[in-house]
Amino acid sequence: MRNETIALHSGYEVDPTTKAVAVPIYQTVAYAFDTAEHGAALFNLEVEGYRYSRISNPTNAVLERRVAALEGGLEALSVSSGQAALHYSVLNLTEVGRNIISVPQLYGTTHTLFAHVLPKLGITIRFAETDRPGALEKLVDEDTRAIFCESVGNPAGNICDIEALANAAHRHGIPLIVDNTVATPILLRPFDYGADIVVHSLTKFMGGHGTTMGGIHSRQRQVPLGRALQAVSDVQRARRVVQRSRLYGSFWPGGLRRTLSKRLSKDDGCCLVAAECVPVAPGN
Repeated sequence: MRNETIALHSGYEVDPTTKAVAVPIYQTVAYAFDTAEHGAALFNLEVEGYRYSRISNPTNAVLERRVAALEGGLEALSVSSGQAALHYSVLNLTEVGRNIISVPQLYGTTHTLFAHVLPKLGITIRFAETDRPGALEKLVDEDTRAIFCESVGNPAGNICDIEALANAAHRHGIPLIVDNTVATPILLRPFDYGADIVVHSLTKFMGGHGTTMGGIHSRQRQVPLGRALQAVSDVQRARRVVQRSRLYGSFWPGGLRRTLSKRLSKDDGCCLVAAECVPVAPGN
């Protein structure tokens, strides 16, 4: 299925009562339960459904299924910002005394999270000297719980070798987390190259209109937990404490539907024109 079709239709079934084609905005906090037992089963994550919009909301669910489909992932969790998505990814894999290995080329607030916020929680981030797989792998020890990179560094512009980084992580039984904000799944799907968790700031290229903040965290399959916390899946665990965007992601399904592929094609074309004007040294 083409990306344009996924962005237009994936994750949404026409409402059987209204027959509405566009995704409705379910601006509600609470939901009715069939019985007390049904409510208990929902809160215990024993059955599918909605119980409280801090945990899940039908409008957000469309966004999550749509992004997971674009990325080729299994499931996704939308949150209030890209930093929240990354924060959840790290906290679901680590604990006090553990560490994450990161490339050095990072988005500014990601560096702040890694260098200043997480250490206060007892989680160490080890920054490699370069983004080369060997530079990161040599920092792995028995307390390492994940390797992190940005598919395309912001603002450095470096392009990480995701497949090689994934192989390095898997040799040690740990997952690779990739921030795919700049590339988006229109240009690159990290899961196709072995990544285990993908995060986005939806505020930027995925949203593209500068009107709404959001983030998303997706996974392809059961995350390698050889040395990570043994519990339910990372997405399901995060749902117990997730903080939603106040807008319930209401603009995202429509924004993805109308403009994502077109915008990325234009952006990619502009980048190619600029790249062709840059002289390349012999042998490079």
